[in-house]
Amino acid sequence: AVIIRPFNSFGPNVTQPYIIPEIINQLLNGNQVTLGNLNSKRDLTYVSDTARGIILSLVKEGIVGEVLNLGSQRSFSIKELVDMISEIMSKDVEIKVDPSRFRPFDVDNLVANFDRANRLLGWKPEVSIKDGLSMTVDWLKENGLHINTPYHDQYELE
Repeated sequence: AVIIRPFNSFGPNVTQPYIIPEIINQLLNGNQVTLGNLNSKRDLTYVSDTARGIILSLVKEGIVGEVLNLGSQRSFSIKELVDMISEIMSKDVEIKVDPSRFRPFDVDNLVANFDRANRLLGWKPEVSIKDGLSMTVDWLKENGLHINTPYHDQYELE
């Protein structure tokens, strides 16, 4: 067995409750987003990069027992994500912080080290955060969210 530790994958066919589709969905319905902790930072990897890493780990000889991180080695705050997504969507955004949306055991900064995956598989992320966000925005504009969540009904797509 090989253990794969994917760090916050995102992209088309998004599911909820995750921060990127939450931000996009709210911005598709206006210029305001209501979120929790804006300073929490996450390492985000586009889904095709995560899938490629998993596939490489399935076919690579001699890596039984390895633990491989699939991430970008960069973290972005929720505020930075809002800024990037609003720029992609050409929106002037107003951000409201709702303390009830804070998660009590949230990690302040989550960052992967993919050096072992790079050394053993030749893997590294290929899709930039901005390109991945742009493709995700385009997909959500076309398809919308299909999974009901506590916040989904508030921000129903047209």
